[in-house]
Amino acid sequence: MSSTPEQTAVPTEPGVPKDGAQPQGKEGALRAQRYTQPKEKSAELLRIALSHGGGAFPALAARLDHAWQVFPALQESMPEAPLATSRRLYFDSLVYNPVLLRQQIALFGASQTLIGTDYPFVILDKAPVPHIRELELGPELESMLLRDNALRWLGLPASR
Repeated sequence: MSSTPEQTAVPTEPGVPKDGAQPQGKEGALRAQRYTQPKEKSAELLRIALSHGGGAFPALAARLDHAWQVFPALQESMPEAPLATSRRLYFDSLVYNPVLLRQQIALFGASQTLIGTDYPFVILDKAPVPHIRELELGPELESMLLRDNALRWLGLPASR
């Protein structure tokens, strides 16, 4: 039976999760990273946005980078470190906490953060704009988070 890169990229000892980190909360982000690797010209056209600030992924990004450095097979299957790759993904601002939102912006960049609401769900943020404005990022960064990044993600020009 032949093995896939995913099966051979990481340790297989009992009790060690396949990715060398924690088993929950990031599988989708890892799959998204595989599609945003710089190997293909089409990667520039693929725009992926992760809801809820990427869920647990931001908290695990450094651990994933460490695993990438430790396991050569991961480097063979992903020529770029996970954190570098993730900086091409988009993350919504729906984290319900200004400290977490600031950390998200610091980790992935203001250019990769979009306004999020969770509409139409009951848990939706009814006032997402004030949550971004309370960060006092200045008019240029605020415009990026409230409008321009979403337009870029949609492939539309940011008109002024």
